[in-house]
Amino acid sequence: MLFRVNWQIDKDNRNEVVTRFLQMADNPDYDLPEGLTLIGRWHNSAGINGTQIFETDDIMLLYNWMTNWTDVLVFECDAVVEDEDAGKLCVEMMRRISQ
Repeated sequence: MLFRVNWQIDKDNRNEVVTRFLQMADNPDYDLPEGLTLIGRWHNSAGINGTQIFETDDIMLLYNWMTNWTDVLVFECDAVVEDEDAGKLCVEMMRRISQ
């Protein structure tokens, strides 16, 4: 299953977040556990928020990994689907409402 995770950095935490981000590669606490895959991460140009897409069959793996950051970031997390699946859902919805 795919999950979109949006994050927001409070201006008071910016330097701490940047420091942690730069040190992530050398800190095993930030490694993704087996069963959690980062599909991609995008940062806005101001550097205060962004979006990540994760894939996992166990939402608790994602939630647990996010606790590395919950003291300095605000998160929103939503399950998402790709276009093909969204199209199937739309076809089914239109079938139901046209009956």
